[in-house]
Amino acid sequence: MVFGHERGNVIWLVLITVALLAALTMTLSRSGSRVENLGEREKSNIEALQLLRYARSLESAVQSLVFQDISENDLSFETPLSDIDYENANCSGNQCKIFHMGGAGLSYMEPKSIWLDSAYSAQDYYGDWLFTGGSCIPEVGRGDDANCYTSASNNELIMILPYIKLSLCKQLNSMLKNDFGDAGYTVLEEDAWDGADAPFTGGFAEGVALYDGGNLFGKMSGCFEGGGVPTNGTYHFYHVLKAR
Repeated sequence: MVFGHERGNVIWLVLITVALLAALTMTLSRSGSRVENLGEREKSNIEALQLLRYARSLESAVQSLVFQDISENDLSFETPLSDIDYENANCSGNQCKIFHMGGAGLSYMEPKSIWLDSAYSAQDYYGDWLFTGGSCIPEVGRGDDANCYTSASNNELIMILPYIKLSLCKQLNSMLKNDFGDAGYTVLEEDAWDGADAPFTGGFAEGVALYDGGNLFGKMSGCFEGGGVPTNGTYHFYHVLKAR
Protein backbone atom coordinates (compact mmCIF):
# COMPACT_ATOMS: atom_id res chain seq x y z
CA MET A 1 0.00 0.00 0.00
CA VAL A 2 1.30 3.50 -1.00
CA PHE A 3 0.48 6.15 1.56
CA GLY A 4 -0.52 9.70 0.57
CA HIS A 5 2.79 11.32 1.43
CA GLU A 6 4.71 8.60 -0.42
CA ARG A 7 2.47 9.03 -3.48
CA GLY A 8 3.17 12.76 -3.32
CA ASN A 9 6.91 12.14 -3.26
CA VAL A 10 6.67 9.89 -6.31
CA ILE A 11 4.75 12.55 -8.23
CA TRP A 12 7.39 15.16 -7.32
CA LEU A 13 10.17 12.85 -8.47
CA VAL A 14 8.38 12.29 -11.78
CA LEU A 15 7.88 16.05 -12.27
CA ILE A 16 11.53 16.78 -11.44
CA THR A 17 12.67 14.08 -13.87
CA VAL A 18 10.47 15.47 -16.63
CA ALA A 19 11.81 18.99 -16.00
CA LEU A 20 15.41 17.78 -16.08
CA LEU A 21 14.81 15.91 -19.33
CA ALA A 22 13.21 18.98 -20.87
CA ALA A 23 16.16 21.16 -19.84
CA LEU A 24 18.64 18.60 -21.18
CA THR A 25 16.75 18.39 -24.48
CA MET A 26 16.75 22.19 -24.83
CA THR A 27 20.47 22.38 -24.04
CA LEU A 28 21.32 19.70 -26.60
CA SER A 29 19.11 21.41 -29.18
CA ARG A 30 20.84 24.77 -28.66
CA SER A 31 24.28 23.15 -28.79
CA GLY A 32 23.37 21.38 -32.01
CA SER A 33 22.18 24.64 -33.52
CA ARG A 34 25.44 26.37 -32.58
CA VAL A 35 27.47 23.55 -34.13
CA GLU A 36 25.34 23.68 -37.28
CA ASN A 37 25.72 27.46 -37.54
CA LEU A 38 29.45 27.17 -36.99
CA GLY A 39 29.57 24.61 -39.78
CA GLU A 40 27.77 26.97 -42.15
CA ARG A 41 30.15 29.82 -41.30
CA GLU A 42 33.13 27.58 -41.90
CA LYS A 43 31.70 26.50 -45.26
CA SER A 44 31.15 30.15 -46.21
CA ASN A 45 34.75 30.96 -45.25
CA ILE A 46 36.08 28.13 -47.39
CA GLU A 47 34.03 29.12 -50.44
CA ALA A 48 35.02 32.79 -50.15
CA LEU A 49 38.67 31.88 -49.73
CA GLN A 50 38.59 29.63 -52.79
CA LEU A 51 37.03 32.38 -54.90
CA LEU A 52 39.59 34.95 -53.76
CA ARG A 53 42.49 32.59 -54.42
CA TYR A 54 41.28 31.97 -57.95
CA ALA A 55 40.85 35.69 -58.58
CA ARG A 56 44.41 36.33 -57.42
CA SER A 57 45.74 33.48 -59.56
CA LEU A 58 44.09 35.14 -62.58
CA GLU A 59 45.70 38.44 -61.67
CA SER A 60 49.09 36.70 -61.48
CA ALA A 61 48.48 35.00 -64.84
CA VAL A 62 47.73 38.34 -66.50
CA GLN A 63 50.79 39.96 -64.95
CA SER A 64 53.04 37.07 -66.02
CA LEU A 65 52.06 37.51 -69.67
CA VAL A 66 52.44 41.28 -69.51
CA PHE A 67 55.94 40.80 -68.03
CA GLN A 68 56.72 38.64 -71.04
CA ASP A 69 55.99 41.64 -73.28
CA ILE A 70 52.51 40.46 -74.26
CA SER A 71 50.43 43.57 -74.92
CA GLU A 72 47.38 43.99 -72.70
CA ASN A 73 45.37 44.37 -75.92
CA ASP A 74 46.53 40.90 -77.02
CA LEU A 75 45.44 39.07 -73.89
CA SER A 76 42.83 36.40 -74.54
CA PHE A 77 40.42 34.76 -72.08
CA GLU A 78 39.15 32.39 -74.74
CA THR A 79 38.09 28.96 -73.48
CA PRO A 80 35.55 26.36 -74.65
CA LEU A 81 34.34 26.09 -71.05
CA SER A 82 32.81 29.57 -71.11
CA ASP A 83 29.52 30.49 -72.77
CA ILE A 84 30.94 33.95 -73.50
CA ASP A 85 32.90 34.53 -76.70
CA TYR A 86 36.29 35.88 -75.63
CA GLU A 87 38.12 35.23 -78.89
CA ASN A 88 40.62 38.05 -79.38
CA ALA A 89 41.65 38.75 -82.97
CA ASN A 90 44.81 40.42 -81.67
CA CYS A 91 45.99 37.11 -80.22
CA SER A 92 47.52 35.23 -83.15
CA GLY A 93 49.00 32.34 -81.17
CA ASN A 94 48.69 30.50 -77.86
CA GLN A 95 51.30 32.62 -76.11
CA CYS A 96 48.77 35.34 -75.28
CA LYS A 97 46.06 33.02 -73.94
CA ILE A 98 45.39 32.91 -70.22
CA PHE A 99 43.82 29.44 -70.30
CA HIS A 100 46.37 27.62 -72.47
CA MET A 101 49.57 25.80 -71.61
CA GLY A 102 51.32 27.75 -74.35
CA GLY A 103 50.34 30.98 -72.60
CA ALA A 104 49.78 31.58 -68.88
CA GLY A 105 48.84 27.93 -68.39
CA LEU A 106 46.02 28.66 -65.95
CA SER A 107 43.15 26.20 -65.65
CA TYR A 108 39.68 27.63 -66.16
CA MET A 109 37.46 27.07 -63.13
CA GLU A 110 33.74 27.34 -63.76
CA PRO A 111 31.91 29.33 -61.05
CA LYS A 112 30.44 26.98 -58.47
CA SER A 113 26.66 26.81 -58.20
CA ILE A 114 26.92 27.20 -54.41
CA TRP A 115 28.30 30.71 -54.98
CA LEU A 116 25.40 31.86 -57.15
CA ASP A 117 21.87 33.12 -56.55
CA SER A 118 19.82 30.84 -58.81
CA ALA A 119 16.91 33.33 -58.80
CA TYR A 120 18.85 35.23 -61.49
CA SER A 121 19.87 32.27 -63.66
CA ALA A 122 18.19 33.81 -66.72
CA GLN A 123 20.29 37.00 -66.57
CA ASP A 124 23.20 37.76 -68.90
CA TYR A 125 26.56 36.49 -67.62
CA TYR A 126 25.01 34.39 -64.86
CA GLY A 127 27.15 31.36 -64.09
CA ASP A 128 30.22 32.69 -65.89
CA TRP A 129 33.19 34.94 -65.29
CA LEU A 130 32.84 38.32 -66.94
CA PHE A 131 36.24 39.64 -68.02
CA THR A 132 35.81 43.24 -69.11
CA GLY A 133 37.85 46.21 -70.24
CA GLY A 134 34.88 48.56 -70.26
CA SER A 135 34.75 49.52 -66.58
CA CYS A 136 36.93 51.56 -64.27
CA ILE A 137 37.26 52.07 -60.53
CA PRO A 138 38.12 55.58 -59.35
CA GLU A 139 41.59 55.93 -57.81
CA VAL A 140 42.69 52.41 -58.76
CA GLY A 141 44.49 53.42 -61.93
CA ARG A 142 44.74 56.73 -63.77
CA GLY A 143 41.09 57.66 -63.33
CA ASP A 144 40.66 59.59 -60.10
CA ASP A 145 36.94 60.33 -60.01
CA ALA A 146 33.50 59.06 -60.99
CA ASN A 147 34.11 60.15 -64.59
CA CYS A 148 37.10 57.85 -65.07
CA TYR A 149 35.14 55.93 -67.72
CA THR A 150 35.12 58.89 -70.14
CA SER A 151 38.64 57.97 -71.24
CA ALA A 152 39.24 54.45 -72.51
CA SER A 153 42.81 54.62 -71.21
CA ASN A 154 41.45 54.75 -67.65
CA ASN A 155 39.47 51.52 -67.83
CA GLU A 156 40.84 48.59 -65.87
CA LEU A 157 40.97 44.95 -66.89
CA ILE A 158 38.50 43.50 -64.43
CA MET A 159 36.96 40.12 -63.67
CA ILE A 160 33.42 40.07 -62.30
CA LEU A 161 31.40 37.19 -60.93
CA PRO A 162 27.78 38.33 -61.30
CA TYR A 163 24.79 37.31 -59.21
CA ILE A 164 26.40 35.74 -56.17
CA LYS A 165 24.62 35.05 -52.90
CA LEU A 166 24.36 37.88 -50.38
CA SER A 167 25.99 35.78 -47.65
CA LEU A 168 29.03 35.17 -49.87
CA CYS A 169 29.17 38.85 -50.79
CA LYS A 170 29.37 39.84 -47.13
CA GLN A 171 31.96 37.18 -46.37
CA LEU A 172 34.16 38.32 -49.24
CA ASN A 173 34.08 41.93 -48.08
CA SER A 174 34.87 40.82 -44.55
CA MET A 175 37.92 38.86 -45.73
CA LEU A 176 39.03 41.79 -47.86
CA LYS A 177 38.69 44.16 -44.89
CA ASN A 178 36.26 46.31 -46.88
CA ASP A 179 34.41 48.33 -44.26
CA PHE A 180 30.96 48.98 -45.69
CA GLY A 181 29.19 49.39 -42.36
CA ASP A 182 26.53 47.13 -40.89
CA ALA A 183 25.19 46.13 -44.32
CA GLY A 184 28.45 44.40 -45.26
CA TYR A 185 28.33 45.62 -48.86
CA THR A 186 28.11 48.82 -50.89
CA VAL A 187 25.52 49.88 -53.48
CA LEU A 188 26.38 51.18 -56.93
CA GLU A 189 24.72 54.32 -58.21
CA GLU A 190 25.32 53.44 -61.86
CA ASP A 191 25.85 50.45 -64.17
CA ALA A 192 28.64 47.97 -63.42
CA TRP A 193 29.23 46.87 -67.01
CA ASP A 194 28.37 48.00 -70.49
CA GLY A 195 25.79 45.46 -71.64
CA ALA A 196 26.64 43.09 -74.48
CA ASP A 197 29.86 45.01 -75.20
CA ALA A 198 31.29 44.17 -71.78
CA PRO A 199 33.35 41.00 -72.59
CA PHE A 200 37.02 41.79 -73.23
CA THR A 201 38.20 40.81 -76.70
CA GLY A 202 41.21 43.07 -76.95
CA GLY A 203 39.80 46.57 -76.81
CA PHE A 204 39.37 49.14 -74.06
CA ALA A 205 36.55 51.59 -74.74
CA GLU A 206 34.59 54.25 -72.90
CA GLY A 207 32.24 52.36 -70.65
CA VAL A 208 31.10 52.72 -67.05
CA ALA A 209 32.52 53.38 -63.59
CA LEU A 210 31.95 51.25 -60.52
CA TYR A 211 30.72 54.26 -58.61
CA ASP A 212 28.98 54.06 -55.25
CA GLY A 213 29.62 57.51 -53.87
CA GLY A 214 33.20 56.76 -52.83
CA ASN A 215 33.31 53.51 -50.84
CA LEU A 216 34.94 51.56 -53.67
CA PHE A 217 37.52 54.24 -54.51
CA GLY A 218 40.96 52.65 -54.66
CA LYS A 219 39.74 49.14 -53.87
CA MET A 220 41.20 46.41 -56.07
CA SER A 221 38.61 43.86 -55.02
CA GLY A 222 35.18 43.78 -53.42
CA CYS A 223 31.51 42.96 -53.62
CA PHE A 224 28.67 45.35 -54.37
CA GLU A 225 24.91 45.53 -54.87
CA GLY A 226 23.83 46.52 -58.36
CA GLY A 227 22.25 49.89 -58.97
CA GLY A 228 21.38 49.90 -62.67
CA VAL A 229 22.78 47.10 -64.81
CA PRO A 230 22.67 44.83 -62.88
CA THR A 231 19.66 45.81 -60.79
CA ASN A 232 19.26 46.55 -57.10
CA GLY A 233 18.92 43.47 -54.94
CA THR A 234 21.64 41.57 -56.81
CA TYR A 235 25.21 41.09 -55.62
CA HIS A 236 28.45 40.88 -57.58
CA PHE A 237 32.13 40.25 -56.89
CA TYR A 238 34.90 42.04 -58.79
CA HIS A 239 38.69 41.87 -58.87
CA VAL A 240 41.06 44.09 -60.82
CA LEU A 241 43.39 42.00 -62.98
CA LYS A 242 45.30 44.99 -64.31
CA ALA A 243 44.94 48.61 -63.29
CA ARG A 244 45.45 51.22 -66.03
